[in-house]
Amino acid sequence: VPGSAFYEPLHEGNIQDDPVARMFTSIAFTPVQSIQLFSGFSGSGKTTELLRLKQRLEQAGFVVVYANALDYLNPAEPVDITELLIVLVAAFGEAVAELPGGGAMTESFWGRLLNFLTNTELSLTQAGIKIEAEAPMREVFGKLKAGVDLKLELKTASSFRQNLQRVLNSHLTSLQQQVSDFYADAVRRIRLERGARTNIVFLFDQMEQMRGGLLTER
Repeated sequence: VPGSAFYEPLHEGNIQDDPVARMFTSIAFTPVQSIQLFSGFSGSGKTTELLRLKQRLEQAGFVVVYANALDYLNPAEPVDITELLIVLVAAFGEAVAELPGGGAMTESFWGRLLNFLTNTELSLTQAGIKIEAEAPMREVFGKLKAGVDLKLELKTASSFRQNLQRVLNSHLTSLQQQVSDFYADAVRRIRLERGARTNIVFLFDQMEQMRGGLLTER
């Protein structure tokens, strides 16, 4: 990692070849927001460079939120858009909670998602789950613990993930709204704590480890 006695600054000092300098410039000079995609061969040092980017951004006054995709998804399983939306926002919320003073900034997205799943009339016809109830999702997800069971199920249980995908793919607009609202609430609370002009950067590492299926590549 940067600062380690074993760290070799291969790119530092060369503006043209330094990926951190290039990403920092793109982030710092974007008027509103931007998305940077950073990839490379396995073991080429991407995580080290992202940590160097994090360090540089923090020195420039940015609030940097860092999370690792492998903490949330199984790289052996294909991921679809609903799972990607969920783990991105859940990882963001958990990382924000670890910031100094961050515990009071935002609630867990897992709790909000469970509330959405168990208190919204979502049809399970597409999921192939035969349950008769006023709020059928409550029968499937009501016993899960937000932030513990749901996170674990998403990472390890194929049948659970498949059922969740089938349900949420039919309610993608509602899920997107839940995700957008959570981001907006989290950013608002961070800025209340740190100042209205605070710039926030979310680094989501190891995302290139994820893979799509034949139906989910786009």
